[in-house]
Amino acid sequence: MARNPIIRFGTPDDEDELMEIMYSYGMGLPGEIEEHLLLEEDHTVLGGCKVVCCGEGYYFLEVIGIKKERHKQGLGGLLLEKIVQKPWECCATGEIREVSQTAYTVATIARGEAVAFYRKYGFQPCEFEEIPEIYREQCNYCPEKESCQPVPMIYFGGQ
Repeated sequence: MARNPIIRFGTPDDEDELMEIMYSYGMGLPGEIEEHLLLEEDHTVLGGCKVVCCGEGYYFLEVIGIKKERHKQGLGGLLLEKIVQKPWECCATGEIREVSQTAYTVATIARGEAVAFYRKYGFQPCEFEEIPEIYREQCNYCPEKESCQPVPMIYFGGQ
């Protein structure tokens, strides 16, 4: 487990570190670095994610990644717990809530090998039709689709 990790939004100075982490998974860095939530320890970026608001109470986790040498230390779980507890605080733009008394949904597309990780935090497999429309077909054009075995997943919170 990390000693004293902090979770914060990225700055331009963090872009190269986070880009290296995401590239190690074959992913890019969607959007601007300031839209990414980072996990940092001792001024070193250990991982990050990007959550977008797709409508009132509806969020999508676009990417998440942790330095591979820091796997199995609970770091990805720290980010995912933050996301499922208060996804609106994980979006750089979008919905603002003072208190969550209403239901919300967080969706993502997991690589097949990561399904158990997401299940551990309350996500359930779902149909592609249940995730935001703009993400439904992205896997159809990916050259790694067969090896990735993508699984749409959804989390229902605040109920």
